[in-house]
Amino acid sequence: MAIKEYIHGEGTDYQLWGNVGRYLVDLRVQEKMGNCISSNVGDIWWVNLTTKSKTLGFSSARMMKNGSLYLRYFYSEEENSLGLSEVNLINKAINHAKANGCKMVYTLWHKDSEVLPKLGFKSIPRDRGNFCRWELKLEPQDD
Repeated sequence: MAIKEYIHGEGTDYQLWGNVGRYLVDLRVQEKMGNCISSNVGDIWWVNLTTKSKTLGFSSARMMKNGSLYLRYFYSEEENSLGLSEVNLINKAINHAKANGCKMVYTLWHKDSEVLPKLGFKSIPRDRGNFCRWELKLEPQDD
């Protein structure tokens, strides 16, 4: 399986939306994300594709002005205890953040996530709701 990278607005939007469009309108996916899925020009998308170009999952991130990468969404059709597909998609975002000198990757995700702590994310609890902020501080890269 390959994970293909797209940048919203760089000429391949028809491929991006063709690959992830059905997830964007799927109510079950929106409920897992906690809201409707959206994108701005410049957002980075990673799409997990089989060799026959069937989409199995996606993640999306946005570079923030403060030097952080905001991991907005990650979703995988593969339901397994290890969450390997999700891990691979999240690692794409982490590697992108490191390569671009980001200080941190953060996301708003379910409080009971099992995948994020395994990757080193720390939760910042909130008193209300099912979601909390998860942060992964990145080490400065020596050139």
